[in-house]
Amino acid sequence: HDASEDRSHHQWTPVSWEGLRKSSGRLITWGTKEGCKRAWRRFSPQLPHERSKPSEIDNRIIAGLAGIKAALDDGEIDFATISEADARLATRYAVNELNGFAPWLTELAIHQPEAVRNVLAECIRGEWVSKRECKWVDEVLSDLIWQGEGLFHLVKDDLIAQLLNGDPENKSILEHALTLLIRQTDPPIIILKEIASERANIYSLDSQGFILWLTVWLQTDAKPALQFLEETLIQRADVNADRLIIRVCNMLSERTSGRKPLLRKPDYSKPDILRIFIPLVYRHIRKSEDINRVGGGVYSPNERDDAQDFRGSLLDLLVQSEDPQADRVLRELLDEPVLNHLKDWICHKLEERAERFSDLQPWEPKDIRLFTLEY
Repeated sequence: HDASEDRSHHQWTPVSWEGLRKSSGRLITWGTKEGCKRAWRRFSPQLPHERSKPSEIDNRIIAGLAGIKAALDDGEIDFATISEADARLATRYAVNELNGFAPWLTELAIHQPEAVRNVLAECIRGEWVSKRECKWVDEVLSDLIWQGEGLFHLVKDDLIAQLLNGDPENKSILEHALTLLIRQTDPPIIILKEIASERANIYSLDSQGFILWLTVWLQTDAKPALQFLEETLIQRADVNADRLIIRVCNMLSERTSGRKPLLRKPDYSKPDILRIFIPLVYRHIRKSEDINRVGGGVYSPNERDDAQDFRGSLLDLLVQSEDPQADRVLRELLDEPVLNHLKDWICHKLEERAERFSDLQPWEPKDIRLFTLEY
């Protein structure tokens, strides 16, 4: 049956049976629904990482997903009372849905958390051992990034345990795992910065693993990370320093940030850290080498575009900071040769900050003296 009228373009599960009813009548529609309702318990789907041909789907999975949804709609399944075995089986179907999880998986997790956790943890373990050359890695870990609300807490400890045991061979899997951990409301900062300081030292500088862990380290404990980076650039004359900084900034750029391990408030955003970070970035991502895209028509941003975009965002962080130390740092940056071309802009921003903060609260006599001395 061509279920194009019944099925969403984004998922296997039919949103309606009306197309089948129109083409084949009520009796066949009823019989098909009943068959799907019975079929899902008679087949156990492979998990996504177990399929030998990831791009192909077993039609029994589609029938099973249709049957579970139909039974839910007709009140024939109660997630609160189904057996643990059925809950695990339903979860195996849910993780095989097209473009993410079946929409009812979060509800199932509320009533049957252990069953759902067992299946999701098995998926994580399976994806963790993906080969380095494997290209098809956007499976359960990737889906948890986009649809993990209400689910990730079940497997957070399992994922951290995998990470503590060692990195996956496939660095796309590592990026998914770090993104998933960092984008949580309460990310495990202490654990991540400890692992990052260790792992950044074991990878070659041109590897994806090094870039990933260095960017995590910069976001979770920036001062030692920057010290390590600067010492590395001095000691390793064989390293293309410009290329390395471009890759780091590209990873930290918020452009296409959906799959990147980016913290909402990174540690490098503190004024004292920006005092070190900004000149370092401007030395290696030089304004004179920027790509001018004005009038060039449509283009796809590359690593250099994203890096120079991130470079500019660092000064914006400083200018927008509520920390009074930001004024001191901005004044010190006026003496940085690499920022000579921005002197007028920095002075203008200092004036704007003075005006903005002067209206925040009534001044005391000492504030007037301080303003006179500094401005």
